[in-house]
Formats: sequence, C-alpha cells, structure tokens
Amino acid sequence: MRKHFICLFALLLLFGKSSFAQEIGMVGSNGPVITYSNPSLILSQWNEFLSTYAAIDANHTTLGILSDGEGHYALVGSGGGYKSSIMLDYNASTGRLSVGVSKTVCTTKDCSENDGCEAKWSGGCTKCDGDCTKTTSNVAIFNL
Repeated sequence: MRKHFICLFALLLLFGKSSFAQEIGMVGSNGPVITYSNPSLILSQWNEFLSTYAAIDANHTTLGILSDGEGHYALVGSGGGYKSSIMLDYNASTGRLSVGVSKTVCTTKDCSENDGCEAKWSGGCTKCDGDCTKTTSNVAIFNL
C-alpha cells in the first residue's frame, strides 16, 4: 500500500503540475522581478481565465509585480484599458514568488490608472470608485 502511495505521489509531482503552485518570480536585492521565461504565456492564460470565468475581455499586454512593503506581493496585468491583480505566495527563505489555485483576481477598468481594485492578502479587493470585479476560482489560473 505504501509503495503505491509513493508511486502515485511521484506521478502527481511529474504530471500534475497544474494543481500545484506555479513559480512566477523572485524577490532579490533590487526588489521583485518576474523570472518565468515566457511572460506572454502568463498573459495569454490570464486573459483566457478572465474571459472564461468573469466574461471580461481584458487583453492584458504587460506584467509586473508590486509589493505592499509588508512582505506581500501581487502579480499585476494591464492593457486593453483594464488592470488585474492576484496575490502571490512568498517564500522568504528562497525568495520565490508563486501563485496557486483558489486565488482571488481583482479586475477593473475604472480604477486601472490608480490604486483601486487591487487584490488583498485577505482575499478581497481594495476599494474602487467604479467597477471592480472579484473572481475566485478553484482551478489553476496558470498552467506553466
């Protein structure tokens, strides 16, 4: 029985990548940076997620990582008049930033030029004087 469990776990690690956290970036001496080798894949999958689960045609074209100065980081996508953000998991011992499943995405058009409608560590979105769509899903947003 134990042997079967170990084999199943090994197979999940090899082939079940989409169900685990996806590494996006690192925090170094110059701050957070995106380290994933194909940012256009991140943008494509994020746009597809927003279209499928929130009926938003965001067409994000740029990515960045923001810090709140308290050890929390968010991946931010923008373009097409929209801005979206999702909180990243931060491993302080390795400096790695990753995104897992069941994360909240906050998307706005009205507050795309300011600090409104941004993902919060608590799972909500910051206040926005206008539209703010909160989307939470139990599927992986990225399959990198």
